[in-house]
Amino acid sequence: MADVTDCLLGLGADKHLDRERALRKFQQLINDAGTSACLNDLAEGVKELLTSTTWEQKIGGLMGAKVMVEQCDIAGFDDLMIDECLRLLEDNEVRVRLAVGQLMRSLAAKLGVSVLQRCQETVLASIHNHFDREGEGSRADSTFSSGCITPTLLPGNRFPAATAAAPIGGGPGSPNLLAALLQSSYQPLVPGVGQMRHGTEGWKCLETSMKVLQQLMEGTGPAVAPHITPDVQALLYRSAAGQL
Repeated sequence: MADVTDCLLGLGADKHLDRERALRKFQQLINDAGTSACLNDLAEGVKELLTSTTWEQKIGGLMGAKVMVEQCDIAGFDDLMIDECLRLLEDNEVRVRLAVGQLMRSLAAKLGVSVLQRCQETVLASIHNHFDREGEGSRADSTFSSGCITPTLLPGNRFPAATAAAPIGGGPGSPNLLAALLQSSYQPLVPGVGQMRHGTEGWKCLETSMKVLQQLMEGTGPAVAPHITPDVQALLYRSAAGQL
């Protein structure tokens, strides 16, 4: 029990290296768990971390939850983690929101299209609601973002060649189209250089919710195709174009 407590404390540590070290110990505890009681203790600890007030503890909880989703089958745990992902989707800390996407991908890979069906409406609503920064006008008015920029359209409202080429092998509604549109919204800048600002600044939840959608659909795999509806395509096109 002492090992479990120490491990959970480490997952919520202030320093990244301490959390990574605790995560390795967490994985080992799962591998060595001889009884369901130990796994239940770990699961309860993860739940407590997710409901804490500090972003470090929330991230530690999401890291631990991802491992448990991938390696364990605990009654009710995966379902609860879907709820937690949706609750933390628009957390104030960008690093928490990115960790939500990683957990969402693991859930979709394990449970299939049911996760997409349950989460897509909420994630799409987040994207739609955050096209504008509060008080700063439309996304097209600024090139600043939380580590990403949206490409400028070429003359004639054409996407750059890399974006246009991606859908080859699939028509409208195909996963290839989704990948192309999502990729067009993620051209990372080098941290601390040029227009790259601090990682917690920028477009509130827009980029991170786009990333969550990408990971959710990638985790779902080919079964995602029927869910790329015309409305979803329109929203993604609008995001890629940087227009409302």
